[in-house]
Amino acid sequence: MASEIRVNSISNRSGLGTITFGSYGIEIAGITTIEQLKVSTGTEANFTGVVTATTFDGNLTGDVTGNLTGAGINVTGIVTATSYQGDGSALTGIDATSLKDSGGNIKAQAEASGIVVTGILTASSSIEVGDAFIQSRSIGIGTTNVSGRDAGIGTAVGTLIFNGEAPGGGQLEVYTSNDWRGISMGQKYVPLSITGGTVDTSSRPGWYVHTFTGPDSLTITGGPGGPYTTEYLVIGGGAGSGSFNPPSHEYGGGGAGGLLASTTYEITPGTYPVVVGGGGGANSGGTNGNYGTYSALGTIVAAGGGGGGGNRQPGNSGGSGGGGSGLGGGGASGNMWDPSSPGYPGPAPGQGNSGGTGGSNPNRGGGGGGAGGSGFNYNAGGSGGQASSSSITGSATDYAAGGPAVPGPGARPSNGNGGTGGYAGSGEDGVVIFAYPESIL
Repeated sequence: MASEIRVNSISNRSGLGTITFGSYGIEIAGITTIEQLKVSTGTEANFTGVVTATTFDGNLTGDVTGNLTGAGINVTGIVTATSYQGDGSALTGIDATSLKDSGGNIKAQAEASGIVVTGILTASSSIEVGDAFIQSRSIGIGTTNVSGRDAGIGTAVGTLIFNGEAPGGGQLEVYTSNDWRGISMGQKYVPLSITGGTVDTSSRPGWYVHTFTGPDSLTITGGPGGPYTTEYLVIGGGAGSGSFNPPSHEYGGGGAGGLLASTTYEITPGTYPVVVGGGGGANSGGTNGNYGTYSALGTIVAAGGGGGGGNRQPGNSGGSGGGGSGLGGGGASGNMWDPSSPGYPGPAPGQGNSGGTGGSNPNRGGGGGGAGGSGFNYNAGGSGGQASSSSITGSATDYAAGGPAVPGPGARPSNGNGGTGGYAGSGEDGVVIFAYPESIL
């Protein structure tokens, strides 16, 4: 008869490892190293801790934490692991031909011809096929030649290619219902650029204001070609006052420079020469004041003002006319070209007003004409004609007032106004201002 040893458990000296024998099977606690572990059908083994076995035979149920290695492991249920190793070539029961979303819908399906994608395909950089590509801000269709193009006869209508053999370095072509057609290629697009003068973007919010105080050019390049709706203000130089000998008598005030303005000026790309007229000086010895000179923006030309009269002389005609001197000098006409202007001696319509008449009772000269009104006659005080107001720079500003008779009342304003009276009274220089909304850029 064989001998038997029956125990409930086996423990090591420290009590850290224990084998417990129960009616349900064997329970092992601690680190267990086994050459071969076999669990018979209908029985179970429970392990707590680390189990190392060369081979394991039987069914393993419950949760397993750690590594499972072997030539063949059959698992029924859910396997959760931080990583899987191997090439997966022997995996079965897995559909490796499709990718599905969280709802089980197929979004990418592998077929013999390639991959069919359903929905939106997002690429972080680009999608490339040969030398063709799609990027976030550009598409490259690659280059072909006549042979490569014609090999695609029967291609879908609307197909685009770039034929590198076409004259001029190649051309873009599109396939129509029965043939390839070249697409005309213009110049590359260049953003609209407007330069010249001193540019201000703060005084009139949403607008660019170019101010010219000397010879220059307004240059417009790029953009879709216009025309663009803009504004301008062009003012010729104001004239000097007359002089009188003896100086105790009054002489006429200088006429304002001619003024032209528009808020609906249509302009196209090009170079527009800018001329800014100078103010005329006052002469001495009983002569008339000097003319102002013309200002221009391209073909828009504003005449200089006419000089004030001296020594019983009438004023000179100009954009606005000069006032006559005391003792009977007549006021001069406005809306006439000054001698520096390309239209001299013809009329210059819509630019100014006439000067006032001088007289002897009282002995007083007439005021120079202004853009906003005629100069006042001697018996009305001899003040200069009114200025004209413009808001092209963002705020209402007076321009091109007539110079008063000297020493009559009034003061000389700025920006293309006629010269004040006074001894050696000179006219102000002209100005050219061009403005446009930033929306056209």
